[in-house]
Amino acid sequence: MKLIKVLLIVVVLLAGVTGCNKVEKEDSYGYLEHLCKQSQQAKVYAKENLERMFENEEMIEAKISRCVYSYLYEEVLTYVVAFEYTNGPELKKYGYKIGVDKSREYFVIEEGATIASFLLNDE
Repeated sequence: MKLIKVLLIVVVLLAGVTGCNKVEKEDSYGYLEHLCKQSQQAKVYAKENLERMFENEEMIEAKISRCVYSYLYEEVLTYVVAFEYTNGPELKKYGYKIGVDKSREYFVIEEGATIASFLLNDE
């Protein structure tokens, strides 16, 4: 009888530990999925800003040829988006560091060719 009680307690404890691990994995996956979705939204926001810059500077021939985006932790979570684009025969680079406020509005923290070089692994 004691052996059955001990086995029952062990089974209950093992089931509890396994359940906790499953919850942690699901939470981690959910957070990564959230980061991925926000990174994609930051990319859209950055692309809109770049296209506005093309219009403002009357860069009629400008075309985006490559886009790379990710996120990084600095003081706060920051999304980084880099573009390579052609303007006539020239290949240029431009990038954005983007933040998201509490109301989920995106804003530019920093922008320029240096950010693009960082993300596109230029030497």
